[in-house]
Amino acid sequence: MMAPNFFIRKEKIMVDILDMRRFGKALEKRIGEELGCLYNVRLINVIKNNGLRLMGLYIRCANSNVAPIIYINDYYKEYVDGRDIESIILDILQVYRNSNTRLPVIKDDFRWQSIRKNVILRLVNYDKNKELLQGVPHKRVYGDLAITFHVLVGRKGIQSYRINNELFRSFDIDIDTLFKSALLNNTTYFPMSIRNINEVITSMVASEEMDSDEYAELFDTTAPEKGRGIIYVLSNNIGVYGATAMLYPDIIKEFADTMGADLFILPSSLHEVILVLDDGYGCNIDSLKEMVMDVNMQVLDMDDILSDSVYKYSRATNKIEKI
Repeated sequence: MMAPNFFIRKEKIMVDILDMRRFGKALEKRIGEELGCLYNVRLINVIKNNGLRLMGLYIRCANSNVAPIIYINDYYKEYVDGRDIESIILDILQVYRNSNTRLPVIKDDFRWQSIRKNVILRLVNYDKNKELLQGVPHKRVYGDLAITFHVLVGRKGIQSYRINNELFRSFDIDIDTLFKSALLNNTTYFPMSIRNINEVITSMVASEEMDSDEYAELFDTTAPEKGRGIIYVLSNNIGVYGATAMLYPDIIKEFADTMGADLFILPSSLHEVILVLDDGYGCNIDSLKEMVMDVNMQVLDMDDILSDSVYKYSRATNKIEKI
């Protein structure tokens, strides 16, 4: 007589879970096989902003001079949670084929005169990126920030590649020449945007049916009155890597002069900074610093953090300094 199924002891099937590197090498091998001999597929480690380390697949076709890097860290988490590796491979192939149709054509000419109009800059944290900064030309500013330089290859999300020391040396220029060209290009391609915080919040909640007059009545875009309009958001016109706008010539000075006040500058993220008018009533610096740190710890992804510091612009000295 057969025993009921629930009395039958079933041996648990143990599945060998690959570690991160073995998982990546397996993807490298299988995707290389799927794409064929005309493609170079390599597993690489990438240091991102603030020391974030990611593992990615570099995929390049023999007849192309650009290649996407598809990061696999999230795919590995899905794999550990039980997702089939073959479905991950199909997903990565689809991502690659979609991205490949949008990649810009770049000439195989990396001479300074050929790419100088495409050089742009970004702001990063100096202390959190010391390892990365060893390999790239940079300028330290405002005490704990650094400017890095990139070559623009597409406008969608500011697609670019970072200039390393080897490429910079081939330009045969000094760092100030690189900085001046990059700053001019930033201001030309990505002009600054200053918006009242009330406008920013209102634009997030305003109904589509609201007409322009009703919308305008919800916020004050002129001088502050009874606390309204004291906070502004500075970014660029697309809101990506917009913290660089605090470097734009005379932007901070002209805004401070217009408002008739010195400014506290709070690094909201890599993408924008907050301008707080110093109304002369003794703004609590510790509270501002605590606010910045809370946002960095609780809201932002690690690689979006710019700084834990607060800065001040003084009209008397026309300087931005960390406080």
